[in-house]
Amino acid sequence: LKQLVSVVSQLHELQQSASEVLPDVLRIGPERPRPSCKPPFCWQPSQEYASEFEVSGDNAEVVSKVRDFEDQGWVIPVGGSLRLTKGGVYRWTICIERKCPTRPQLQLGVHGLSHGQPWRLFTTSRCSWSRDDEPWQDRPGGDRLIDEGSFVHMEVDLRGVK
Repeated sequence: LKQLVSVVSQLHELQQSASEVLPDVLRIGPERPRPSCKPPFCWQPSQEYASEFEVSGDNAEVVSKVRDFEDQGWVIPVGGSLRLTKGGVYRWTICIERKCPTRPQLQLGVHGLSHGQPWRLFTTSRCSWSRDDEPWQDRPGGDRLIDEGSFVHMEVDLRGVK
C-alpha cells in the first residue's frame, strides 16, 4: 500500500511539472468536432403497411413493428432505401434489439423492387431459408434461434448477375 501511495504521488508530481514545462501549443484542448455521415440506408415501409411499423432514429435507421397484422399467416414486409445493382457486393449487419412477445417470428432478407421477386429470405425462429416461392429449406447445422440481442451479418454478391 505504501508503494502504491508513493507511485500515485510521483505520478501526480510528474503531471504537475510537465504541465508547467510544456508549451501552450502542446496542451490538450477540447476534442475537435468530427464529421458524421448519414448511413447509406433508412427504413421505408410501403404505404400499404405503414401503420404496422414505427420508424425512428436520427437517420430513420430503427424500425419497430407496432401492430399485429390481421392475417396471422402473413409476414408483413418493411423495405428500405438501399438499392442493389448488378456487379456489386453488399454487406451489412442488423441487430435484433426486441421482438414482439406475441408474434416474435421475423423473416430477414432481400427482395426485388416493390417487394417482388427475387426473394432470398430466412427466418429468425429456425434459420431456415427460402428462395422465391420455393419450399423452405432447413439450416444445414440444424435449427438455430436468432433472438433479442443477436447480430445478423448479411452479404449479397451480385458480381455474377447479368
